[in-house]
Amino acid sequence: MFYCEIISGLWVSDIEIMNHKNFIIDKDITLILNCTQIIEFPEIEIEKIRLPFPPKDNNENIIILKKNYKQIIDILHNHLDHHNILISCYDGISISILIVAIYLLHHSNIHKKSINEILLKKSSKFLLWCDLDLFIDKVE
Repeated sequence: MFYCEIISGLWVSDIEIMNHKNFIIDKDITLILNCTQIIEFPEIEIEKIRLPFPPKDNNENIIILKKNYKQIIDILHNHLDHHNILISCYDGISISILIVAIYLLHHSNIHKKSINEILLKKSSKFLLWCDLDLFIDKVE
């Protein structure tokens, strides 16, 4: 089981965490973004959103994320002040952390070149497997 708090109230994890309701209760998680196609949510009364990414880090995941990243980071931005959020993907170190990196790119003062370094200080397991430039609009 892998989990890590990236910033206050924003957690990433692997799918195994879905079997640990006590973790969700103990960390006061009130929103789960489940970045899998088939893994069930825990049976607990909180807000749940499925982001149906395939299990492999590939071009399909990039296409899905590129198409939807603004809505996803808006969800994070609109909930993070009042909710603890868990972003769970198959391994806890790829899609979930890429979503966090995109969120930080758009909603922090951290330069994009520093985001990977900061995340790797949280866990050396994290994989930023694509260029964050893909998630910067040309007008920015």
